[in-house]
Amino acid sequence: GWWTSPCDSPSPADKGDRLKISLRTNVKTGTVDVTITDSKGEIVKELDRAKALETYMDVEYDDTYTVTAVYKEFTGKFKIKVSTKRF
Repeated sequence: GWWTSPCDSPSPADKGDRLKISLRTNVKTGTVDVTITDSKGEIVKELDRAKALETYMDVEYDDTYTVTAVYKEFTGKFKIKVSTKRF
């Protein structure tokens, strides 16, 4: 089945900020899909499935963003880290 979990509490970000998203996974079975959504629940970024991924997202408007992982028949471990750089 499906299971959805916010990975962290929602975080505010300002227009012009750059978010650095680091993902490490060890998937034994199933899948885990990670998205970043805005305060309206709209997906603003989907992360690729990978054992190790580092990507960036430029914030286009002031808002509160949430990183969410959606699991399907998942066993294993994963770690997500998000940091903000202000310009």
